[in-house]
Amino acid sequence: KTFVDGSAGAQDTTLKVQAPNFFRFNGDGAQWNAGLGDIAANKLGWKTAAVVADDYSFAWTSAAGFIAEFCAAGGQVTKRVFPPLNTTDYSSYAQQMPTDVDGTFVAVGGAGLIPFLKAYEQAKGPIEAKKFIGNLFWGTPGQFEQLGPRVSGAYIGGAGTAGDLDTPAAQDYATN
Repeated sequence: KTFVDGSAGAQDTTLKVQAPNFFRFNGDGAQWNAGLGDIAANKLGWKTAAVVADDYSFAWTSAAGFIAEFCAAGGQVTKRVFPPLNTTDYSSYAQQMPTDVDGTFVAVGGAGLIPFLKAYEQAKGPIEAKKFIGNLFWGTPGQFEQLGPRVSGAYIGGAGTAGDLDTPAAQDYATN
């Protein structure tokens, strides 16, 4: 039997396991977020950053893409926080996040993103969009309204187009 990875972004499935019948034809979280390190260092002028990511393979991979490029561009990651997957109360993790950095890369996903950001705001104050970068979960259509104007202008990584994007170019991409 042959298995084709349709969208999973963890590197483990093909980089570490390397099953002879499992193939990936899509990028991984590191590839989807690598450009963010360059943007943070060279466009936003970040010299230091903190990273918060769920404690599982995809989030590690997402963080690795950001970290590798950010550090290669001269940046320094001064703090890394990894809440366990399925955390519901992020208050203790938000407390661990430093405020003396130029920005924060957030790879907390799914149902945890909004609770983390709310806990961060309660612990550290309002989020400044130019000081936050997120992985593809920030671009999930259901999150847009909840993230709202307080993160407008923040950069996010991703694996392609948003699922609800209906521009002519997106429709052409989807059908060809």
